[in-house]
Amino acid sequence: MPDTPLIVYSPSPSPRLEYVFRVLFGVIHPVSYQLTHSKSAFSQFEGARINYSPNPVLPPGEELWLPSGNLLFSREISPLDPALYLPGELAQRGLPAWPALFPLPEAREGAFPFDLPSMCFYLLSRYEEYLPFSPDRFGRFSAEQSQLGRLNILEYPLVDLWANALKKKLQERWPGLPFKTRTYRFLPTYDIDVAWAFRHRSLWRHFLASARDAAKGNWENLARRLQVLAGKKPDPFDVYGFLNQEHRKRGLRPEYFFLVGNYGAYDTNLHHKNKAFQDLIRSLSQKAFVGLHPSMASNDRQGRLEEEKRRLERITGAEVWRARQHYLKLSLPATYRRLLQVGISKDYSMGFADAPGFRAGICGAFPWYDLRSEQETALWVQPLHVMDGTLKNYLRLPVKEAIEKALLLANRCKEAEGVFCTLWHNSSLSERDGWEGWERVYLEILDEAGSVS
Repeated sequence: MPDTPLIVYSPSPSPRLEYVFRVLFGVIHPVSYQLTHSKSAFSQFEGARINYSPNPVLPPGEELWLPSGNLLFSREISPLDPALYLPGELAQRGLPAWPALFPLPEAREGAFPFDLPSMCFYLLSRYEEYLPFSPDRFGRFSAEQSQLGRLNILEYPLVDLWANALKKKLQERWPGLPFKTRTYRFLPTYDIDVAWAFRHRSLWRHFLASARDAAKGNWENLARRLQVLAGKKPDPFDVYGFLNQEHRKRGLRPEYFFLVGNYGAYDTNLHHKNKAFQDLIRSLSQKAFVGLHPSMASNDRQGRLEEEKRRLERITGAEVWRARQHYLKLSLPATYRRLLQVGISKDYSMGFADAPGFRAGICGAFPWYDLRSEQETALWVQPLHVMDGTLKNYLRLPVKEAIEKALLLANRCKEAEGVFCTLWHNSSLSERDGWEGWERVYLEILDEAGSVS
C-alpha cells in the first residue's frame, strides 16, 4: 500500500467536491488520500481507487464507482427537491436499510444507486437554507420546511451512516486501508438563560415580579420567591451542584453557554457585572467548557456580539471561542460570518427548535462551508440533536415518550459511531412551570447516552 493509500478521481475540479471528500476522509473517517482529475494517474495508481463520475473508468473490481450527478460541479444555488430512496429498496440490493437522497437508479453497477457525495454536501452545506423560505416568528428555518422533515427522515444521521457504509465497501475491496478509529461520545451541553429564578436579582426586579405574581394571582410563585429570599428554600434554578455531581459520577465533561447580553424582551438574564453571576461562571469554567450564548439583540445590533464576547472573556480570564445562538436563531450565512469575524471558531446552534434529529445529517463536528462564497471556512459546527424544550413544548411529549425519543437518537449516534449532543437548560430541572418529572428524563438520558454498550 503506497504512502497515500487512496485516490479519488473526478472529471473536473470543484470546491464542493473537495469539501465533501475532506469531510468524508479528513473528518469522519480520516485516511490519507489524494484527488485527481487525470484518468491516467487514476488508472496507474496502485492503492484503493474511488471513481466519482457519471460512468465507470476501470473494470469492476479495480475501482469503487460512486456515480455522480451535477450538484458538486455547479456553482449555482437553485431550487432542488432531492428524491428519496426508501430503506426497503436499498436493502433489496444488499445495502443497509437506511434512507438516502439523490437516487440514480440508472447507475446499477455503482457502489450505491444514489449520489452519496451530493447527498452529504446538500445536508452539510445546509443548501436548502440559502433558498427562500417562510421563517417562524423568530426568523428561523423550521424542521417542517426541511427536506428531511418533509420526508420524515430527520432522525437518521445520514452522512455518518453512509460514510460508514462507504468505508466498509472500501475495506472489503482493499483490506489494508489504514482508517483511524472513531468511537461514540456523549456531549451534554447547557444554555444558562437565567442563572437563578429568584436569588441575586436587584430589588426593583423583585418588586416588579412580585407585583406581577400578585396581579395574576400566582400566589405559589410569590410564596416560593419569599421563601428563597428568606433562605428557607433553595433557588429552583440552582442545579449546578447536582449537575456537577452527575457529570463527575459518569466521567462527563459538559459545556455551558452563558447569556451576558443587555437585558431585553428576549434576553432576561442577570446583569453581566453581577458578582454572584460572575462567580458562577468562573466556578463552572473549572469543571466544564464555557461558551457564549449570544443575545437575540446581537443578531441586529452592530458590535453587540463582539462586546458580549469580551464581557465573557473578562469574566473567565480566557479566550472564548465557542458559541450557541439564543433561541437557536441561525441565519445562513450571516450568523456564521459574524461569529468568524469576532473570533468564534466553533458553533453549537445546528439543531431545530421544533423537532429533534439531525439538521445537517451528521452527529459530530464538521467545518462550515459558506455556500455563497463557495469555500470551506475556519468555523466548526457541532450539531445538537435533542433539546428539552423541543420534547416538552413543541412535541408535547409525556415523560416516558420523551425519554424514548431522546434515547432513539442516542442509539442512532452509537450506531453511527458519532457524537450525541443534548441541549438542556438549568430551568428545566427545576420542577416548576410544568417541568415536574423532567429531572427523571434527563437522568435517564445521562445514564443511557453516557453508556457505550
